[in-house]
Amino acid sequence: MKHDTRIRLIASVVLAACVTVSTVLTPALSAEAGRAQLGYADRFEESDPPEVALGVAMGAFRGLFVNMLWFRAQQLKDEGKFFEAIEVARAITRLQPRFPRVWIFHAWNLAYNISVATNTAEERWDWVNAGIRLLRDEGIPRNPNDTLLHKELAWIFVHKIQGFTDDANQFYKRRLAEEWTYIIGPPPDRPQPDDADVQAIYARIGAERAAAGAGEASISDAIRQAAIERRVDILRQIASAPSTLDEVYDAAPAARDLVRRLRDEAGVDLSIDFLRLVETQRELYRMRNAMGIPVGLNATERNERFEEIFYDPQFTEAGRALLPYVRKRVLTRDYHMEIERMVRYTRQFGPLDWRHPASHSLYWASRGVEEGLRRRNIADFNMINTDRVVMQSVQELFRWGDLKYSLLTDSYVAFRNFDFVDAYTTAMDIVDKRAELRAEMLGMDAEDPDRHFRLLSEGYANFLRDVVRNYYRTGDLAKANEYYELLRTWPYLNINRKDDLIRELSEPLDVFVTIDFEERIVSPEVAQSEVVGALQDAIIRGILGNDRRVYQGQVQYAADVHAYYMNEQNRRTIVDAQSNRMQFLEPRFADQVAVVLVNLIAGGALGPEQGAYVWRRIPLGLAQVSYDRLVEALAGTMSREQFAIFYPEPPGMEEYRAMRGQLDQGTDAARQRLLNFERQ
Repeated sequence: MKHDTRIRLIASVVLAACVTVSTVLTPALSAEAGRAQLGYADRFEESDPPEVALGVAMGAFRGLFVNMLWFRAQQLKDEGKFFEAIEVARAITRLQPRFPRVWIFHAWNLAYNISVATNTAEERWDWVNAGIRLLRDEGIPRNPNDTLLHKELAWIFVHKIQGFTDDANQFYKRRLAEEWTYIIGPPPDRPQPDDADVQAIYARIGAERAAAGAGEASISDAIRQAAIERRVDILRQIASAPSTLDEVYDAAPAARDLVRRLRDEAGVDLSIDFLRLVETQRELYRMRNAMGIPVGLNATERNERFEEIFYDPQFTEAGRALLPYVRKRVLTRDYHMEIERMVRYTRQFGPLDWRHPASHSLYWASRGVEEGLRRRNIADFNMINTDRVVMQSVQELFRWGDLKYSLLTDSYVAFRNFDFVDAYTTAMDIVDKRAELRAEMLGMDAEDPDRHFRLLSEGYANFLRDVVRNYYRTGDLAKANEYYELLRTWPYLNINRKDDLIRELSEPLDVFVTIDFEERIVSPEVAQSEVVGALQDAIIRGILGNDRRVYQGQVQYAADVHAYYMNEQNRRTIVDAQSNRMQFLEPRFADQVAVVLVNLIAGGALGPEQGAYVWRRIPLGLAQVSYDRLVEALAGTMSREQFAIFYPEPPGMEEYRAMRGQLDQGTDAARQRLLNFERQ
């Protein structure tokens, strides 16, 4: 047999074998691809751009065509043709819907590259939001078990919005808070020690600890648990709402007519626009009727026909049945959130405020790891990196998780939230269990716990440093010493920093706090914690404790830190002229003192009697700066008569308001007059 003939025979046998094997394997591979939702788009829909039709028609040459689209999208972006670039990007995701990195690339392009090429904060927010929606509404539903998509979405929330690297980050925070105030409503009031639910939880925890021989219960633990339960109750109310309009109509027949009239006469669908009108009117009602404050909306913000219809007494019961249904619909259909998962994470980590960016990064990162564990072929480092986003989210909730936001004034103030101190340890335990589970799934030996904790130890050590410093500045020396001792004895410190840190940890608590502060003063969270902690101590120990020396000393210390930070970090930006990207403190120190005072009174740290005592003893200038803020913060919590008794209006308010209005004009003379006025 000739050599060439023998080669042909061998090739024919190999070909026949391959065809046979292919025939056997094709059904199994197709079934697996279907279960995993893998594959190219194979049909053209009417709403798709022409590029999709062409790509589908090209069959096997689709890959080359997609590469050409990638080059085209990049070229359009470089030329500043952003909307055209988005259309090409959507064509690529339509052709490769199961390729996660396609979605990641284009979401990053929207949220990071294109957004910073625009000129205003509003434009930037539109593009950042477009990146969020691309991942949340399209990419993740098509790839529900992909950890990387979840990680990238979580990263946009915790880095782009919650972080301070973008010049417009303050604007992003306000818009997210506004959006989620519409969706869920404002969070419930902070529980107080005398509240019935707090006392019941305190008794239960005490009994459990006594039975376990674990010592006495802490009222702060009971307050935290009550705060969790109150937020869970709100989510439960939404979760238990009807899932269809027919169920709403069955419960409240008048709702059918209400929905029709809102749609036909007011032009309002059952969407977030409906929730916006409801929540804005609620805020107006609270401010206007509870405290008699003459506030209102301009014509462009109002929908008078909606107000007439929705608040018609004949639709009272229908409105009550309709509102939770719309909240549930928007949450699940438009925002792809799972309410039961939101409940579970609130119980696991603490009283999550869904107006806060870190709550969303925590949600999506945690979901990404949990859903990713359903797959066996996922890279372990993707899980680890996503878990790190979980840890960072918890840190941000501790540093800035106590959020004060007003729909009417668009004011946004964030403080540290001690409810999330122990959540970091909880997150560490969860991450550790996930690592063991991943090792088991991948057929590996369980990860060495020592090694695992060393990977995260730098973040945990820095977190404990922040906790110690914050407790110290608020005057809670017992808690400061408790966590300082934990930091000192924690066995998983990073080896490369262990010696230096041990030297610092050998110092007394007050010396350690000073060293830590001096090393990190230009960090926003450090400066904020120092200023706020000192001012709280000045008000509580200085004024409430009747120690003028403490008051003067702590206020002066806070003023010095504020001035240093503002000198180093206060940089106005082009895109958001009302703030700067690292403005985590009020630009004017008098405003910062007022914010802390109002937060202590309205937040419940001071009871009504204590608040009234402090109010009558603060300097006149501080009272004038604080009064209008206090009126807004306490609206709806007491009658006008009660408010006037506890917090009488300080003299000279009309003159102060006039001067404050002149300050907006930015003249040096106006600033000097106001400064002299506030020093009274």
